[in-house]
Amino acid sequence: MVIVRSDKVTGFQSVVTCLLTSYDSQDMPTRVRIEPSTRTGLNKVSYAMTDKIVTVSRELLGKKIGVVES
Repeated sequence: MVIVRSDKVTGFQSVVTCLLTSYDSQDMPTRVRIEPSTRTGLNKVSYAMTDKIVTVSRELLGKKIGVVES
């Protein structure tokens, strides 16, 4: 999942996320392609599913594997 937030927003116990998929979603306008790299931490092309936005508790999150910048 990709955590969607501003660095200016703090103090909440939950975070807004977009789920990820490696299913080829290039024909879907709601899916954002993310290339694999050491920076993103991904090992194959993935897609952020902006049509699958979920809010989760911070305590459910595991370790950070990478960063995607806009």
